Order: sequence, then C-alpha cells, then structure tokens
Amino acid sequence: MKKIISLFLVICMMLTLLLSAVSCDSFLDFFETDATTETTDEAMTKKETTDEETIIIDVTTQEKTTAKETTSVEITTTEETTTTEVFDYSVGLEYKLNGDSYSVSGMGTCTDTDIVIPSEYNGLSVTAINWRAFDACTSITSIVIPDSVKSIDIYAFNGCTSLTSISIPDSVKAIGTGAFSGCSALTSIAIPDGVTIINPETFKDCTYLSSITISGKVTKIGNSAFYGCTSLTGITIPNTVTMIDEYAFYKCNTLTSIAIPGSVAN
Repeated sequence: MKKIISLFLVICMMLTLLLSAVSCDSFLDFFETDATTETTDEAMTKKETTDEETIIIDVTTQEKTTAKETTSVEITTTEETTTTEVFDYSVGLEYKLNGDSYSVSGMGTCTDTDIVIPSEYNGLSVTAINWRAFDACTSITSIVIPDSVKSIDIYAFNGCTSLTSISIPDSVKAIGTGAFSGCSALTSIAIPDGVTIINPETFKDCTYLSSITISGKVTKIGNSAFYGCTSLTGITIPNTVTMIDEYAFYKCNTLTSIAIPGSVAN
C-alpha cells in the first residue's frame, strides 16, 4: 500500500513539474509574443513616423517649390522708339481752298527761313501764291516754288528783306504787281518762259539785284518794274518785247549798258 501511495505521489510530482514546464513555456511564449508585438508596433510606429516625416518633408519641399514658382516673375522690357517724320517741304504754311486746288495764303505757324512750297496739299494741287502771302516776312532767305504753281499774286513777297534766292518754274504764267518789291537782298532773278508781262513794280527797290534774265516770251515791261535797282549794271531785252512803260528802269544809277531791240514801239 505504501508503495502504491509513493508511486502515486511521484506521478503527481512529475505531473506538477510537467505542468509547470508547460506553463513556463507558454508564459515565455506570451512575453516573447508581446515583446515581438511591441517591437513590431514600435517599428511600425517608427516607420509611420518616418513616413510621416517623409511626407511632411515632401509636402514642405513641394510648398517651397510652389512658392518659388509663384514668386518667380518674368519681366519683359519693351523699348519704345520715337520716330520723327521728316518732310521735304515747309510745314505749317496757310492754304486757301479754291475749288479743286489750293493756294498758299500765309506763313501760318511755319518758322522755316528756307521756304519750300509743296506741290500738293490735302491731296489737291497747290496752284497759286496769294496776295501778300509772305508780305514783310523778313526772316525768309530762300524760296522754292513747285511747278504746280501757275501764278504769283500781287505783293506776294513784298518786303522780304533777307530773301537772297528764289526759283520760279516755267509753269508760272503770271507774276503780279509788286510781287518782289523791296526784296533788297535779292541778287539775281530769271523771268520764266511762261511769263509774258513783267507787271509794274515787280522788282522795285531790289537794291542788290545785279543780274536779270528775261525770257524770249516777254512782250511788255511794266511801269517802275525795276525802279530803284541800284546794283543793276546791264540788261538785255529780247526782241519779243514791244513795250517798255515809263519809269521801268528809273533810278538804276549804276546801269551802264542796255540794249533795246527794234521790236520796241513804245
């Protein structure tokens, strides 16, 4: 009986030890699992943290890049070029409309001393220079008249005391009375082929006028036409002239030579 009890106790002890061993293994496995889980959780947390940091860095970088792109402005500078229009005629002269053409009527706002009259204005021809258009314009030194002009009216350039040069085209058919009277600086003049009559006082008191060319179309020299041309020393009158009015060459004190053709009746 004692043997049986002893055997029973031994078996119980062995079972107890066995159970204890199993429990320890399970306990260790439990803690190892917990440790592994904790480690895994920590790793995941670190990974998440790392990912979060990466994301934050990436987002920050993106924001910075975007900000840089937003604040980067391209500035283009355009250089303005001012072009000054150049004219080959005098600007600012006054004009008068005469039906289908214009005539020059005055200096207007023009400040030129060398006057160049255009052949056209507002698309129409300039055909005349009006009465006293440049009267007493003492600053004018030269005048160019285009071949569109057909007439120069009376006293058009009267008293232009600084005028030294003028070009009159053959298109001009009439030069009015006193047109160039008092042009004391004018030294030479050529009467164009279109003119047939030198009207009264046309060159009166042109005190420096020393050379005159009269075309072969002129038939009459009017009263006082060259009155007071004190520098005139000689003149040739073509045989087309049939009449020389009184005082035509009066007070031409230096005139030493003049040839009057047989065609002159009066």
